[in-house]
Parts: sequence; C-alpha cells; structure tokens
Amino acid sequence: MTAGRLLAAAIAMIAATASQAVVTAETRAEPFAGRPLHDALQALRREGLKIIFSTELVRSDMLVSDEPRATSPRKILDELLRPHGLRAKDGPRETVLVVKAPPRRPASRSPPPKSHGSVSGHVVDARTGAPLPGVLVQAPVRTGIRVYTDARGAFRIDDLPAGHQNLVVGADGFMEARPTATVPAAGVVDPCVVDEVRKHIPEWADDKNRLTIRHLLTHTSGLRDAFLLRELAAPSDQAGDLNEAIVSILARQRTLNFTPGSEFEYSNSGYVLLASLVKRVSAQSLRAFADANIFKPLGMRHTHVHDDPAIVVSNRAEGYHREAGRVDLIPHADLGHLIGTTGLFTTVRDLLRWQENFTDVRVGDRAFLTEMQRPTVLRSGETSQYGFGLEIGQDRGLRTIGHGGGDPGYAAYVIRYPDRGLAVAVLCNLDNIGPMVGGLARSVAGVYLTDIPAPSKGGETTTAAPVLRPADKLANKLGLYRDPAKGTFARIFIRDGKLVWASGAGEGESIDLTPVSATRFVIPQTPIAVEFPAAAPGRPQEVHVFEGRSKPVVMQRVPPFAPSSTELRPFLGRYASAELDVTYEMTARDSGLVIQRPGRDDIPLKPILSDTFSGRLVNVVTFLRDTHGQVSGFTVNAHGVRNLRFDRVKPLANTRHSASPPHRA
Repeated sequence: MTAGRLLAAAIAMIAATASQAVVTAETRAEPFAGRPLHDALQALRREGLKIIFSTELVRSDMLVSDEPRATSPRKILDELLRPHGLRAKDGPRETVLVVKAPPRRPASRSPPPKSHGSVSGHVVDARTGAPLPGVLVQAPVRTGIRVYTDARGAFRIDDLPAGHQNLVVGADGFMEARPTATVPAAGVVDPCVVDEVRKHIPEWADDKNRLTIRHLLTHTSGLRDAFLLRELAAPSDQAGDLNEAIVSILARQRTLNFTPGSEFEYSNSGYVLLASLVKRVSAQSLRAFADANIFKPLGMRHTHVHDDPAIVVSNRAEGYHREAGRVDLIPHADLGHLIGTTGLFTTVRDLLRWQENFTDVRVGDRAFLTEMQRPTVLRSGETSQYGFGLEIGQDRGLRTIGHGGGDPGYAAYVIRYPDRGLAVAVLCNLDNIGPMVGGLARSVAGVYLTDIPAPSKGGETTTAAPVLRPADKLANKLGLYRDPAKGTFARIFIRDGKLVWASGAGEGESIDLTPVSATRFVIPQTPIAVEFPAAAPGRPQEVHVFEGRSKPVVMQRVPPFAPSSTELRPFLGRYASAELDVTYEMTARDSGLVIQRPGRDDIPLKPILSDTFSGRLVNVVTFLRDTHGQVSGFTVNAHGVRNLRFDRVKPLANTRHSASPPHRA
C-alpha cells in the first residue's frame, strides 16, 4: 500500500473518530466584571434574538435570528451587553463573549438547579453560582464573510481559580467558508479501499469472506462488536496494546454477522482494525502518521491521537456524567487508550479547520474526499446513508455530511452543509447531552440558514391525542413481541399509567410512548412511531415500528413461557465457545437460568419462549438441539453480535434445580 493510499484510509478514519473527540482547550478569554447573566439574556431576547438556554442540562431552546444582520458581531454584542457589564471581543477568527468567572467552589452535590445559562467560560448553577460542565451557544450574529461563535461550559468544576476564565470545554461553532464550485464526481477512487484486509494483517490469512478496507470504512464489514466479545470472554490479566487485543479476538471469529457488503451495521470494530492497519503498513503509530500527514498540514495544532494514557494533556477539559442530582467526574482511566474508533483529542476550532479541507483541499486526494461523501451501495443495490466515516443526510432540504458520537464524560457532533459552505462543530464535556447534541448543532446552523424555514422538531404532533387509561385501551397491547426476521424482542408494559417500550425481554432501555390515536403512539422529538393494527382472527397481535422507513418493522406478540424446574433441567451443563476461548456453566435459579462466567458477574436469564431466554449483555440466548432432540449448545444474539455459538461440553451431575447456587451478581 502506497503512502497516498494509506493517507486516504487514515483521513476517512479520522472523519469518524472526530465525532468522539475528547475536548481540549485552545485559547483563553479575558475576564471582565459583569452583572447577573439573566439580565444579559433578557437584553438579547428583547432584540428579537433567542439564546440557547438549558433546563437541567436536558433540553435546549432553539437558537434563531429573526433577520440577517450585516453589522459586525462585536458591535452588536457590545451595544446589547455593555449595560450589563459584559463585552464582546474580536479575535482573528471569532467573536466571543467574556465575563468574570465565579469564585472557586467545590463541585456541587446539591439537587439539580432549575436553569443554567452560559457566557463564554462557564455553565453556571443559577442558584448557587457553582459552575457545571456542559455546552451551550450564544452569539446570535452573522456577517457576510465569516462568523465563528464559541460558548463554554465549565472546564473543571472542582478547580476554578477566582477571576480566571477557563478554556474551551464544550463549544458550538459555526463558520461560513469560502464559496467553491461543486466538486465533480471522480472516476476512480484511491485503490487502497479495495485491498483485502488479509493482505496487510496476517491474522486474517484464512479469511474466506474477502473482507476489504472499503467494508471497514463503510460499516458493511459484518464484523462482530469486539467490545461485547471482550466482555463475554474471560477477563485478561495481560497488559498491553488494547487495539492489538481486539484485532486478535476479531481474528478468532469463525463467522460474521452478515456477508460483507450486504448490510449496513455500525461497527466500531472496523475502525479499530483500520488503526492497526495504518500502524502495520506505515511502521508508524496512528498518532505519528496522522500528525505528520493530516493535522500539521491543516494547522490543527491542538489535535492528536491520544494513544498513551500516561501522557498528561494540558488544558484538557474533564469529562462528567450527571445522575440523580450529582455531577460526577469520569476518571481518565475510564477512557482507556483505544484508538481508531475514539481517542482523538481536539478543539472546536481545529474541527472546523478539518471541515474546511473538504472544500479547500490541502490534504488528501480530491477524488477520494468526494467518494467519502457518497452513500454506500450494498450488494442488493440499495444504499446506506453512510460514506467513508461520514453520515449523509438532509436538514431543511439541504444535503448534510456529518457524524456524532461520545465517550464516557463527553459528547460531540460535527455537521457540514456543502451547498451552503457552512460547518458546525459541537464539543461537550457532559455525556448526558449526547442525545440532543445533533439537534443543538442543527439549531446553530439555523442562525445562518435564515432563508429556509426551520423543520418541525421531529415526531408527530400530540396536541389532539386522546388520554388512554390502562383500564380501557392499553391492556390489550401489553406483552412480549418478537421480530421474526432478526430474532430480537421488545416488551411493552404500563408504568405510571403510560405505555412503555423496553428492548429485549424488558431488561433493556425503556421509554414512554405518547398516544396520537387509539392505535398509534410516538416517541416525542424522534421520527419513531409504533402502531397496533387490529389482530386478524387466529393470528397474534402485531406491533408495527416506523422509523423513517417506508416499510415498518413487524413484530408479533408471543405467549408467556414459564418452565418448571423439570423443564429447565435439559439446559443445565457446561458450554464452550472456541471463538471466545471461554467456558460457561449454565445453572438453574428460581424460574430461570443463570450463566456463570469465570472471573465475571453472573448473567440471569429469563424464559421468553421454548428454548429461548433473555438477559443483559447476551440479549437473546437460543438453545440448539441435535437430531435426537437433545440440547447441544446455544447461540447468543445481541447488539452487534449475531449467532455466537457455544457448544455443550459436559452435563452437570447432581445439580439441585430448585436452589440458588452461590452467585456474584
């Protein structure tokens, strides 16, 4: 593989990794004395501008401007904010708001405040003045040349010197790039993407699936989720290269989730494999290769691949998680030193420099960059809305190219509107904001796209929805439903008088459903709708799940299964997986089964169908029988892992089926 081909693969990998970046800081803002933030926000609102605001860091209002403004950002902000002790400052590429930071305080452990606001530097607890992590945006201005806005949350909530303005933590920025002509479609893409993986990684020498680099880049590889595989395997005491450990466990897999190129399934495994490929072919670490060939040429001076957790990064924004009124620091060790799918340290300004390269090409081949932004064509002729490390979508009728992601303590989103020369980058150091970060980025883009009506907030209106009570219209919808095509399950039940959807047999994530009619429910602020058609005579009740598709996913209700201890006996025994190099012991407990794993917590299994059980991590366990009807093994079907086989090796003798064995769960 030539250096140019290797560079092309690395560019595509960085494109996806950028959305899971850890936030670092680039510049400082000067502190100025100021009055309460509330007054400043009200002044801006009186000018017809609505500021992004947060309620308990869970939801945000939109950032909109009623009309375009040609006046410079600094003059507008100075005029509006001067009475409140705030001022705007023009930098070489941005206009920011600056205000004196609150005095140093310990991290808040009190109940969540009712509201937070943001001025460059901090997201502040409105009641106590204690800073909180997060990201909000303000600077409702635009110019005819370039605008960059920068809003801050708390850099570190437990170490804020009085009067000191911390650096970029989570920041939403938007810029107007120089207009360029549409890049024509290229003829031939850099040929490295058609190389088979086994050509460069010896562990894949016996690969019969002809897995290519293109499959890895486009998430059409069929690779199983390596992180779940590691969790299901026995714990390893070996310290070393986590990426190489993942390459090893992937190479042991005898089967894939599907034939490469036939489906789209997001897979971090492929990008870990790409990182190892770059290292082996270039004889350089991904950090060194990307720094020399991508980051330095683009002027991304504050960006690097963080492949060594022992290295201290100055101006690093700490990552936080908020739960039950607490804001907890995520230790650096929790991020590990995995690269390829994560591990990129950057700033919002550097991300925008990265985005500019797609229109003003300085690094990489123009033909390859164009191919990165094309939807992938599957074997069936259908297309996925994903290119090389980039999602292709639409907003306000405009084509968008972007990606979102997160790590413990962090969330990020980057999006570009190529037909308008507009790019947005969002970095947050509070992972709870992850589900809303994409909407936040689009809201910022709306400041520039004032000539296009804003879309609805998603989902269906519920203003005329009937009030359904369990006693009349909900009870007949309850139960366990199965997707016969994929073998996945969902349970529908009532909680606090509302219909609730839970993945798996009920142990997965649950969410309330909002009625829009007697038979149709929606998940607000999403395109997801759930419909209960009338059951045909002699047929099970169905639920149809719509998610922006023309055809719904059809699931059928299955009858309850409550096996006796005698009926559980055939499943007991020891089962081994050659692909994981681990042996499990299957025992009985109460009315279900328990997977006992060496060195790890037990996994209780609930019966859901004859020969089928459900539990955390494994999701669905289906027992297999030989030609004589004897249990011979089982398969695991979970998110990112399909048909992982365990073979029975030895039945348990003298097992007490009614008693619970010692357990670690």
